[in-house]
Amino acid sequence: MNRIASIIPLCLLAGAAYATFEIQDPANQIIDELQKEQEEKADQQSDTAGNSATQVSHQAGNTPCSDFVSYQKQGGQNYRESLDWMVGFIEGARYQQAGPQGTSGSSVNLDAGAVSAWTVRYCQENLQNKLVEAAAVFIDEFSVSN
Repeated sequence: MNRIASIIPLCLLAGAAYATFEIQDPANQIIDELQKEQEEKADQQSDTAGNSATQVSHQAGNTPCSDFVSYQKQGGQNYRESLDWMVGFIEGARYQQAGPQGTSGSSVNLDAGAVSAWTVRYCQENLQNKLVEAAAVFIDEFSVSN
């Protein structure tokens, strides 16, 4: 009786003890891991695609004029990438110059052939310059003041 009498106050002082435990489903863990792997792969693929596009963009803009002239003579991928970069850069500047009214940012009808001819002429005269400098001169030469 003494033992029971001493256990009862201890139980009351300790309060109610609840047993808690968690049952984990192994299938859910596997599914969660697979989803994380797929998300990581998708992130890596989008990063890789973005980085390669940015890398081509930076490389093309930093192309020396002497290389562009050589690329133009050879034709091929380097020439197309460099010319595409020039046209895109100039179009972006024209769009930016258009302003809120939507007026044309240039007095020149821009096409790849015209840009190529102008760039080759410019680069032959300025072999040490880079395409980004050629693009800036082109934009300055043919921009319309609003």
